[in-house]
Amino acid sequence: MRNKPGNMSVGAAVFMAIYGIPHTAFAQSAASNANAPSAELEEVTVTANRREQTLEAVPYSMSVVSTQQLEQANVTDMASLASTVPGLSMYDFGARLAGAVSPIIRGINATAEPTRGFRTFEQAPVGTYIGNSPIDGYFQLDDLKQVEVLKGPQGTLYGAGALGGALRLIPNAPDTSAFAGNFEAGTDRLEHSDGTGYTLKAMVNLPIADTLAFRASAKYAYEPGFVSVYGLLKRSNNGLSGIPDLADPTDPVGSPGIYSSKDDWNFQKTFTGRAAALWKPTEAFSAGGHYSDFSQIDQPYTRYTNLTSLDLSYNVGFATVSATSSYYTTAGSTLQDNTYDLAGLYSGAYQPYYGGTPTNPRFVYDQLFTDRAHTFSQEVRLVSNTAAENIFDYVLGVYYEKQVRTGAWTIAIPGSPERAALLGQDILVGANDVNFQQIDTQNFTDKSVFGELTYHFLTHGQITFGVRHFQQDFTDAQSYVDYTFPTDIPATPHNSPASKTVGKVDPSYEYAKDQYVYALWSQGFRRGGANSVPLSGPFAESPLLATYKPDKTNNYETGLKGRFTNGMSYTVDVFYIKWDDPQISSSLPSGNLAVYNANTAASKGFEFETSGPLLLQGLGYSIGFSYADAKLTSDFSLPANVEGVIMPGALTGTKGTQMPGSPKTSVTAALLYNTLITAGYDLDLSLNGVYRSAEKMQLAPTLGAPTVQQSSPYGIMNASATLNHKPWRYTAYITNLTNKQEILVPPLQGTGSNSLNMLADDYVVNPPREFGIRVGYSF
Repeated sequence: MRNKPGNMSVGAAVFMAIYGIPHTAFAQSAASNANAPSAELEEVTVTANRREQTLEAVPYSMSVVSTQQLEQANVTDMASLASTVPGLSMYDFGARLAGAVSPIIRGINATAEPTRGFRTFEQAPVGTYIGNSPIDGYFQLDDLKQVEVLKGPQGTLYGAGALGGALRLIPNAPDTSAFAGNFEAGTDRLEHSDGTGYTLKAMVNLPIADTLAFRASAKYAYEPGFVSVYGLLKRSNNGLSGIPDLADPTDPVGSPGIYSSKDDWNFQKTFTGRAAALWKPTEAFSAGGHYSDFSQIDQPYTRYTNLTSLDLSYNVGFATVSATSSYYTTAGSTLQDNTYDLAGLYSGAYQPYYGGTPTNPRFVYDQLFTDRAHTFSQEVRLVSNTAAENIFDYVLGVYYEKQVRTGAWTIAIPGSPERAALLGQDILVGANDVNFQQIDTQNFTDKSVFGELTYHFLTHGQITFGVRHFQQDFTDAQSYVDYTFPTDIPATPHNSPASKTVGKVDPSYEYAKDQYVYALWSQGFRRGGANSVPLSGPFAESPLLATYKPDKTNNYETGLKGRFTNGMSYTVDVFYIKWDDPQISSSLPSGNLAVYNANTAASKGFEFETSGPLLLQGLGYSIGFSYADAKLTSDFSLPANVEGVIMPGALTGTKGTQMPGSPKTSVTAALLYNTLITAGYDLDLSLNGVYRSAEKMQLAPTLGAPTVQQSSPYGIMNASATLNHKPWRYTAYITNLTNKQEILVPPLQGTGSNSLNMLADDYVVNPPREFGIRVGYSF
């Protein structure tokens, strides 16, 4: 069995953000203060609709995860967040493939597990925001007030890409009222690992003047690996073109390589930093064993994500004018060993082209994925100030985005051309033994106007109407060089403009104090685009694959939400999402990469969340459940290049096929207990768990995957205990309490489908059990 790193976040990330508008949100806690146990849970306030509301008053389904809940479940990044929120999922390859995966809500996704490691080609089906700023890339969840998960299409307020929902990471804002700070140090031990992990983080809040404050936080974490790798070749360098050394220098043709092994191979080092400034000159203005792998090469990767944003707001009396400007970049580099995956493809039919005849005994087929994105966005909003006497509330805005994304896919066969030359053979390569390179550049512009109007037609009744109009332009240019099969296709721009209008109707009624019923029709929209596939030559594709259409969702939802005086809250809803022209990103039979459209799909299901106190003082619970059945609702068939011939029906889908990437059923549950041990000392205990049913990995068989694979059902438990004493906090925690190993992603080619003693059967698994302690001090 070959096991690749699982859902430990293994990479490097930096993000820097400047935020000006404070966000009010209360974390759920089993105690109202550190030293007085209480059964009452605090009210949760959100800003998902661009104004402050209690969670139960928001007339659609959403989940809120507090900082405390993130810590109790040891959530550090988007992938681990997705495993703890019902209805939210994500292909989990850690930070290595962060540019090639996106969050999924309610099963609205048709793309298979990443077939290429540098990035997604289509727009993400879920919009992700830090504060009010959109962002992509890998980043850790640190110094957050809370996370808001908006379920279902959010096209009117959150724009293109909120096809299935939106994620809002709400950072802690600077505070002008008091000097404050904290420091925390932690260490942990991971089963099947010889290393010791550690974490250091700190925060300081500086009120510089009555109107000015500064907040800075930083975190550095080292997480030891748990995978032992064997079969590493000693090479001239550890880069893409490092040539294997000879075990027998006197036999340059037949000599094997020099092999070694390494423990704790999938370690991570991560740094996260954030700085925020708030300037508020007036009250009206704000700114601011089984764990082993076989690999012939080390597979390093890095990712850097940077965000700078500026929020400005001014209260003009009847409304608040706000402007959000943001600029973010993300860049990643991933080196992968694909030697045995290639050898297992079609029983090694391609290997003589790259490894010579007989095959090079030191054959290496490695690939380097690099990507970079630069995005500038500007949004201006006019939001009415909420008052009890208002008949109408409204949000009006304009939005502009300019994005440039570049991805490169480079393959090398270091040493094989030199060996072939000694045998009188010829393997065609470029410089540094590179035999293939594809460079893709995308330019995208979005201009849109949007608005929502809420009519309070009764004292406790309201209806919201929303609309957004998009005007977009998208250009894709892709160069394609294949030295082995002499092909050189220059980067020819393909253009795909789009114009679209989406809407929303959302009535709700408070039938008793803090008890609401609502109905919702909302739409989501995702940009279309262009594929720079060749239209002539041996790898030519059908003109039908030159572009792909935008896709759109229509969400029909009804639900009940409420909160009782003792702190118990609940949400229950049923939904049906009709999905037109679902976008599918795939490796075509020819090896070309493209996005194409199915005809129709749908997701239907229901969700339930509740939290509150139990009979024993200080004891509380939290339960979440989601069922989302997402399937194709009609067949589709498209032509594609198969062995040099464009074949009708080469790309197909069948009505009733399950959509990939998300489970039908997901459940989370937690027990929380707070008790006063003695004067000045109180104890918080938490036991939480998650269960997710199996996930399909592909919509249909693809290149190298003759059958549709699926993950294991997934269920783990975590526990934590925190002792609070004045400014000190002492925490002990265990993740994966029962030390279960689950298969998150099965072998792409299917177990035992090749003749290489299963060396190409590469699994992605979850991390083993981890024990850790943290010590924190606040001032």
